[in-house]
Amino acid sequence: MSAAVLHGARFTDHDADIELIRGLTGQGRQFDGVRIMRTDHLAADDVQVVDGLAVTTPVRTAYDIGRRGPAWKALARLDDLAFVSDLDLAELWAYIRDHPHTKGIRQIRDLIQYIEPKSESPRETALRYLIIKSGLPRPEAQIEVFGADGRLIAKLDLGYRRYKIDIEYDGVEHHTSADDRADNAERDRKLSDLGWDTIRVTGQAMSTNPDKVVATIEELLAIRGCRNPRRH
Repeated sequence: MSAAVLHGARFTDHDADIELIRGLTGQGRQFDGVRIMRTDHLAADDVQVVDGLAVTTPVRTAYDIGRRGPAWKALARLDDLAFVSDLDLAELWAYIRDHPHTKGIRQIRDLIQYIEPKSESPRETALRYLIIKSGLPRPEAQIEVFGADGRLIAKLDLGYRRYKIDIEYDGVEHHTSADDRADNAERDRKLSDLGWDTIRVTGQAMSTNPDKVVATIEELLAIRGCRNPRRH
């Protein structure tokens, strides 16, 4: 995660330890706030210099953070790294293929197909991951919807263009005030006038009743003409 920060990661745990990789013969003294990982499996081309510091490359960094659980958080970090760096997914896949027996490799093998650089928050990623792993069609991220005059009406967190379904993650920080609710209602009305239906999902709903969240989306997909949504 320290390498991801140096590559420009936006979504980090600010109280997390600094992570330092050392060779097996390196000094192993521990320091408060520093997590030392000793390994002999770091090749010279796994390392580059950023701001004068030696860090793992975007590919190696993705390989490392993508193998840590929980899966939704690993995917959120991969989404973020793909947005802020020059991470090449083809190179990442080749790296995964060439390192088949490491801890957590099954997780990143599964996650690489779902990486979405357009994702704008970890919880949006978590919602997208919930939808996909439930067997529903993969939603598109950050869909731009324009009015008849060509002006941007809304940028959707997630959605299905074909079925005109908008799925919004409502975080506490941006969607709880009276002004926020009024703005959301006006936005949703404009989308409705263009034939879109909006589903709003809170973090509490995802935590306490994820099955209901999925069922609501599945029901609207079926109403909008998606046959057997869970077969996708």
